[in-house]
Amino acid sequence: MSQRGIKSTIIDLVRGDRLNGDNYSMWHHKISYTLEEYEVADVLTTFLSKPETNASRRDQDGYTTWKRRDTITIITMLSAMTDDVLVQSETHPSASAMWAVLKSEFDSISAARLRRLTIKLDNFKRGPNTPIRHHLRAIQNLIRELKEAEGALSDE
Repeated sequence: MSQRGIKSTIIDLVRGDRLNGDNYSMWHHKISYTLEEYEVADVLTTFLSKPETNASRRDQDGYTTWKRRDTITIITMLSAMTDDVLVQSETHPSASAMWAVLKSEFDSISAARLRRLTIKLDNFKRGPNTPIRHHLRAIQNLIRELKEAEGALSDE
């Protein structure tokens, strides 16, 4: 993907729903697809240590390439988070470490999360400048998250 394409996609993510703790499922899907498009999704499952100074040129080049791709992945994820989640996440040493921590922190299904989603749906109001199409889409997303949470909770 071109630099212009990457910047445009990040801008779209930032304008959309940022990870806030309650929308992990939707955020996870968006980020996954975005990273696939950037061709950096494999960075989420790999970690390379910096090679020794006497390592081969091939090893050093491989690390440099991985580090650049890891940085793109981290920037993409951080740019799609609310400030409070970002502050908690920016200290991880790699994209794979950040991904694992976010999953363990926000992907858990609990009765409390199900209750939070129910309350959020019950109190959901259309903003004064929000087009009806966006409002309905947000409600559909909340309902989908509720169904996923209910299904996962009943499976447990």
